[in-house]
Amino acid sequence: MALVAGGDSRLVAAHEAAVRAAMVHVQATLTHTRVRTGDSVNLVRTDNLAAAMFRHDLNRDQEPQLHTHAVVLNATRTPDGKWRSLES
Repeated sequence: MALVAGGDSRLVAAHEAAVRAAMVHVQATLTHTRVRTGDSVNLVRTDNLAAAMFRHDLNRDQEPQLHTHAVVLNATRTPDGKWRSLES
């Protein structure tokens, strides 16, 4: 309904809010890297994520389908300012 019969901007806004909430949750709870200290490897929580968001309004069959792609860079910044890969 967000995209057909004149659309409904409230639904588009709700979709964008839901995407933002999901990405905030991922960033706040799932963003870690591995740091090796001597013989041990520790997970370090970084709470930061680099991602680009792309909102689309059609599916592969060219039918209306509101969705957003999040392209996440495999990089996160540690508390000491170093860039490291994400722990997947």
